[in-house]
Amino acid sequence: MSAVRMSLALVALLACSRPGASTSDAGGDAAPSYEPAASVSASASAPAAPAAPDTSSSPARAARRRELSGAPGSGLEARRSSVTRIEAEPVLSANAAALRRQYGGVLPASLAVQATDLGADRRRAILAGAERQDGTLENPMLFIVDEHGAALWSKERPAAGIKPPVGALAIAAGPHGRFALAACDPPTSSVALRLWDEDGSPFADFQALETKACDAVSLLYWPSHGWLIAITAGSETRVQLVTETGALAWSPGRVLGARFRTIAPVTLASDSPSTFVLVQYSQSPGVDRDADHAIAFRYDANAQPMWASPVDLGAVRRVAPGQERIALTRTSDGVLRAALAGGLTVEIRSNGETRRVP
Repeated sequence: MSAVRMSLALVALLACSRPGASTSDAGGDAAPSYEPAASVSASASAPAAPAAPDTSSSPARAARRRELSGAPGSGLEARRSSVTRIEAEPVLSANAAALRRQYGGVLPASLAVQATDLGADRRRAILAGAERQDGTLENPMLFIVDEHGAALWSKERPAAGIKPPVGALAIAAGPHGRFALAACDPPTSSVALRLWDEDGSPFADFQALETKACDAVSLLYWPSHGWLIAITAGSETRVQLVTETGALAWSPGRVLGARFRTIAPVTLASDSPSTFVLVQYSQSPGVDRDADHAIAFRYDANAQPMWASPVDLGAVRRVAPGQERIALTRTSDGVLRAALAGGLTVEIRSNGETRRVP
């Protein structure tokens, strides 16, 4: 992917909520200009937004880089939840005033929340927004918080500059304390990957995938490899790996996962430093047509299958709305645990063996 400079207007849009600046993100209807490999410093901002000094080579910034060099190694996607009472969630409660301003003083009845750890300094990223029926978010807001839940920086419009209407969103960590957001962008038939530096300044934008449809998006930071982006579009699941240096490892993306009718988004997790697992619900092509099956696949860094055939985790008679995305956790090295609809829990081992958990 050829390197192209991000437009100055977009840099200004993203930079306006750096620490010490207003948290309001100016809007824009222009399609994004994508930045593949090179970092974009805040000093490139347009004159209308006074630029902060470029400290990328300063001793303080170098020390901060060393502090954050231990990239998040969980190998799991951001945790997703639905929150009806922000008082029950300490991070949301601590930032209730900002959320109320975001929604004109009246909070939605329910907020869809994504949360992920960002590194050794115990920072977390929180994306919260009112969920529409199609799974997209209305007026989503992004917070980067410290270990106590206090906002270090925030963005009222994390997808500013991407041509509206913006589709499904997903968040993930990154190396050196960075933060990533993937956004489906139907007007441009693409999926964008946006990166911010640890202090909230813009780092880069990438055009990760070209697609005419994007029903759901999943994003996983895979340490030492980069970001896995998976989208479901009808019966097809496409996956792209964007490396930490900004290259598209699998251009133009690989068709992975179920090859029969897919009914739900995928969940990604790395089960080893060199492999990852993809799980999703699918309708079985066999005799059990009335059941939805949870299917697991395992791939290497070249998107080559590591199992002779996909692993069937079990049948679920009905996947209720809101439970279409399978939650994955890790219990030990090489062992993942999948929480399926209906209360079924299954362990998945790297050798393809499975075990139902009572």
